[in-house]
Amino acid sequence: MTNENLTCVSWLHGKHSENIEINTRLPYVAIYDYFAQGESAEDVINEINAIYNREDCTPLEACEKWANMYL
Repeated sequence: MTNENLTCVSWLHGKHSENIEINTRLPYVAIYDYFAQGESAEDVINEINAIYNREDCTPLEACEKWANMYL
């Protein structure tokens, strides 16, 4: 794992399921009934990225793991 993998979050941009969407450009995060934008969304995106880099999982699974921990 390199530092580039930890800081690059563009791979996370997009709709991961019917209930999970992440926009890394604006930024905003919509996970089930949870919505965040701006700095709050950036924090969530970075936390999901850390889960993805730390564990052997897909981007969708990383989003779901974050939701299970915080929502």
